[in-house]
Amino acid sequence: MGFFFGKKERLDKFLIQKQADGKTHASIAPAITHELGGKKEKAVIFLSKMHGFENTIKTRELSEGITLLNDYYKMIIDTTLKFEGEFLGIFAGFVFNVFGAQIRHHNDIRRAARCSLEIQKEIKGFNDERTMRGLEIMKIGMALNVGEIIIGHFGSSRRMNYSAMGEPIDLCCKFCEMAEPGQVLATQSICDDIKDLGDVILLRPYRVSNTAKPIP
Repeated sequence: MGFFFGKKERLDKFLIQKQADGKTHASIAPAITHELGGKKEKAVIFLSKMHGFENTIKTRELSEGITLLNDYYKMIIDTTLKFEGEFLGIFAGFVFNVFGAQIRHHNDIRRAARCSLEIQKEIKGFNDERTMRGLEIMKIGMALNVGEIIIGHFGSSRRMNYSAMGEPIDLCCKFCEMAEPGQVLATQSICDDIKDLGDVILLRPYRVSNTAKPIP
């Protein structure tokens, strides 16, 4: 089925006071805020990954590494929300966002592409400032794909994730891992729609495992 990404829902809990043997006891009753289930949606998948962070935190103070990581997350999440995309979560080093699943626009592909370019511009400015101070810089690769995914609430009534899964996400993950720092790799279906946004460089098709033919 494919990679499973999601964010944990914060389920409100109510403390119910019970009187027994002259003592007050509290039990936790979770409130179900969403129904379990998913649906198929055509969406734009936007993934980013910080490369080499594992090595960074080995050679730096832990607090410094965590601060750098949170600065990165803030740039990704805040800019995604600015372009009205959805942040779904962080998984295995990937920051996962989608455009067009619940919040739809006629130009979701372009929104996702513009979002990725703006983030890379922010990262460059951030890195330039850190370089002047002799600090570790962010090395971020990104990928864009579009396709039909399954998205919804999965888990149990006590703990659920708003998540997505599907082959388009698998492919986007593999492209994201191949993306060099400062690079946004996009499938042909994305590139066809964004040729006027900037310099689109056509690369040779990539042969990805489990695919019958190279992916343009």
